Amino acid sequence: MEYTTGAVGKWYPNATIFTHFQHLQFLDLSDNNIGGWIMPQALCQLRNLKELDLTANDLGHDGLPGCLGRALPSLEAVSLSINQRNMSSSSLLTDVCKATNVKGLSLWRNDDDIGSVLLLVPAGCQLFHNLESLDLANLNLNASSPVVVNALCQATNLKELDLSRSNLGDDDDIGSNSKPLLCLRNLTSLERLHVSDNNLKASSAFLKGLGGLKNLKELDLWHNSITNEGLPSGLLHNLSSLEVLDMSGNKLTSLPTGLYQLRNLQLLDLSDNQITSNIAPWIFNNLTSLESLDLSNNQFSGELSFSIFANFSQLTAIDLSNNYNLD
Repeated sequence: MEYTTGAVGKWYPNATIFTHFQHLQFLDLSDNNIGGWIMPQALCQLRNLKELDLTANDLGHDGLPGCLGRALPSLEAVSLSINQRNMSSSSLLTDVCKATNVKGLSLWRNDDDIGSVLLLVPAGCQLFHNLESLDLANLNLNASSPVVVNALCQATNLKELDLSRSNLGDDDDIGSNSKPLLCLRNLTSLERLHVSDNNLKASSAFLKGLGGLKNLKELDLWHNSITNEGLPSGLLHNLSSLEVLDMSGNKLTSLPTGLYQLRNLQLLDLSDNQITSNIAPWIFNNLTSLESLDLSNNQFSGELSFSIFANFSQLTAIDLSNNYNLD
């Protein structure tokens, strides 16, 4: 059931209206400016509910009824992103911790208070350990903060993690604090990692931590001011399972070392960099799975022969626009 209106003014729905739908599996109440509930315990009668989306409302620490976790054995995904009121209460995650089957949790852009919430995870909570998807984007975190450590060190079964726009690179001493980096290395089940727009240019320790993620299939490093010198030696050599690599919007001046070894790569985006080198044919020889290649808005020079792409039988898109020095 989807109920999204974006209507002006607070809404305090009577949760009993949903109890007529005992077979309900998906409930989307996002973007409704919900300020609270009348009879919130009624939500706990939806025993077949799998996904609950409360994104973009005005819920606080009482946004979920206390019975929700233990009463809904089928609940797999909860989104509390972009809620505006104070969420700094241990009761919020205490309630979610009881939902032992939850595999997806989205808390992005609950800016001011979500760090305090994460620090109040109850002892013995299995919530993060069971998660397969965690979205903490736009949370103004810091890689040396106990907020990240507390969450990531428990989330050893994660397959997807989003830390985009979280100020991971704001600390000048980011490389000296290894604990969160060690936690990242322990996420060996991780397949998709988004750390775009984090100013990681000097955070080589953070980038080195990525080298241990052998199962990683998608890596988003967009807009991090990364230079060739800042890329750890052997990083791409270790990520041989990559299918999607986005390094657009950085400060690369040449193609990244190890690119030619990514035989499983399907999408490569190196647009909006400062790459001035020739496009050497041998770099692309092994990328036979490539479907989309974006090298636009760079400074490639020299003569380009499209025979370079002769082995790309899967290729559906090439963007070489705004490379004025190509012949």
